[in-house]
Amino acid sequence: GMLEFSLAHFFAKMVSYSFLLWLPFYLKNNEIGDHCLTTFQSGAIAAAFDVGGMIGSIGAGLLSDLLNARAVAITVLLYSSIPMIFLLRKFGDVNLPLTIFLVLITGVCVIGPHSVITSAVSADLGTHKSLKGNRKAKSTVTGLINGIGSMGAAFGPLITGALSSHKGWDAVFYLFMALYFAAGLLLTRLVVGEVKRWKICNPSSRRKAPGREMLISENGSVRESEFISS
Repeated sequence: GMLEFSLAHFFAKMVSYSFLLWLPFYLKNNEIGDHCLTTFQSGAIAAAFDVGGMIGSIGAGLLSDLLNARAVAITVLLYSSIPMIFLLRKFGDVNLPLTIFLVLITGVCVIGPHSVITSAVSADLGTHKSLKGNRKAKSTVTGLINGIGSMGAAFGPLITGALSSHKGWDAVFYLFMALYFAAGLLLTRLVVGEVKRWKICNPSSRRKAPGREMLISENGSVRESEFISS
């Protein structure tokens, strides 16, 4: 799953770093409740995005550990980001309290996924059994995932500036939603695999037919075998 996570990380960092760098400018140049914000006010409100990111990173980590399913937790946040980005653009200029709230929640959803990919997923992939305990390979995997994500962090703000100048901010926000949707699609195969693993590990889902039992191999495959009851 390194390829899927790397590309998802590329899109996630592309959006999150665009928000981090452009959000103060966006807030300052868009009236909120018929009032223009000062530079200090726009910067202070934009800081709520980072606060949300801190909450989202912790929450995403706890959720992925609770579910023992990194892809599922990340995909939930990726898809949750789409309506939040839309709401921020649509209603972020109604009044100041609503703007702060939307910026905070958007930060939770947007920053959470790439934080988990950078840390927990990189560690999991770096210790995968296929690497046979190779410490150098673990560092390489982590570097590749973070490096590809950093490319997104470089391109995102550049594209945001060009697109906002020529097509307006609506186009920018629709692009962000499309990127997070694409990132979620990239993880579909991994999500399906984790859901199947849940069903296998859940005793209630392993119903035994009379005279047969379910055996689970180390790679997660399931097969039936005959048994004789005493």
